[in-house]
Amino acid sequence: MPSNDLLIYQFARAQLRVRTRLQNAFAENEIAVSPMQARILFALKGRSPRTMTQLSKALSTDNAAITRLVEKLVKMGVVERKNSPHDRRAYLIEITPRGNEEIAKAEAVMHLVNEEFSALFTPDQKAVLQGFLSEIEGVFQKNGPAPAPEPFNLDFEIEGLEELCVPHALW
Repeated sequence: MPSNDLLIYQFARAQLRVRTRLQNAFAENEIAVSPMQARILFALKGRSPRTMTQLSKALSTDNAAITRLVEKLVKMGVVERKNSPHDRRAYLIEITPRGNEEIAKAEAVMHLVNEEFSALFTPDQKAVLQGFLSEIEGVFQKNGPAPAPEPFNLDFEIEGLEELCVPHALW
């Protein structure tokens, strides 16, 4: 069977193109963080501070990956890592004013890229695609259907944003 007949191949190729477009848009607009790093900032916005475990659960990402990403964000000055006053083994991650500036830029760019992407589909096609993506996520979730993703707490609603924020394993 040719590789372009395999759905998983087509899905991965399409996801790569969407991810690349988003990364390019971040670079073109001088956003200092990557789209994956932005996901952490979105998870912190309005809910800061949070523990690494809370971030890991909110983003469906393992603790090791969150630790690496947070370390980079700390070095960039967009988050701070503090000891938890309740658990000396835990760290609290808090967004900084610079992190809030990056989030504001990232929100605007993600909105534009989402509009670009959404323009490719009719409303009916978009609804079908969203249904398929939800089904795929549920099928590949280890313990049954995927839980509803935690909202990003955006100041404005970006329809379909969750589809741009794919699981880190595909990044």
